[in-house]
Amino acid sequence: MTDTKASTGSLPLSKALLKKYRSLHQKKFRSKYRLFIAEGDRTVRQFLHRTQPGIESLLISPEYEAEPQLLKLCGMKGISVFSCTAGEFAELSDTKQPQGILAVCKQADFGEFDEKQLQGGSVYLALDDLRDPGNLGTIYRTAAWFGISGLLLGKGCADLYNPKVTRSTAGATGSLPAWETDLSAMLEKLSTNGCQILLLDLSKDARTLQEVAAEQALQKKESRPPLVLVTGNEAHGISPDLRGRYPAIYIPGMDGDVESLNAATSTAIALYALSRMR
Repeated sequence: MTDTKASTGSLPLSKALLKKYRSLHQKKFRSKYRLFIAEGDRTVRQFLHRTQPGIESLLISPEYEAEPQLLKLCGMKGISVFSCTAGEFAELSDTKQPQGILAVCKQADFGEFDEKQLQGGSVYLALDDLRDPGNLGTIYRTAAWFGISGLLLGKGCADLYNPKVTRSTAGATGSLPAWETDLSAMLEKLSTNGCQILLLDLSKDARTLQEVAAEQALQKKESRPPLVLVTGNEAHGISPDLRGRYPAIYIPGMDGDVESLNAATSTAIALYALSRMR
């Protein structure tokens, strides 16, 4: 087998860095160092061509054949490239079949969320106790695709930089501003400041998504207030603390035995309907 260090010009990974990067599997250390791990060739290449998130270092296994252009780009950006043994890489990887390349990335900094500066016609998404990492990653990617202005993460939500979340975003991590917040208090502030709050919830007083979207289509964009769509927990929906305080919408289905859509699917449909009207 070719000597990876010699063929790529990369550096050996020290025990201290291995220990630090291995600790990023835990949220408390991701928060401490403001770093996270992103795996896979496609994701790493996407991150290399974006400003958010920034990459601190690139790690490659003996099996990965690094292209000269990739290494040159890392050099131009001041990104350190480290070679790992197969055992070291396995300690850092979170996948069953790793592709041999991962990036240690800097968590994006979007500053403080200013509830008083939301633009008219903008759409934000708020997640209430959404715990499944796969759902969060899919919803994040979907929101970024539809050009949503930002994401509010309430208490109980999965960590945005959990490895399963970053994989589910398929390289979109960092492209959409996101903030962790006390959702109940924040929605109250936003409502006071004139934002329209809509709960995606199958409650008895809920109106259909089509009805609400059609009403919005009749309004001029400049006269529409900022909109915040709230998606709840996968099993229990919107929390009791929020239900009843704000209007609710639901997506009517066809007659059948399916009780409801999952959180990611229903959010995608709602974002499509509401964002296209804005």
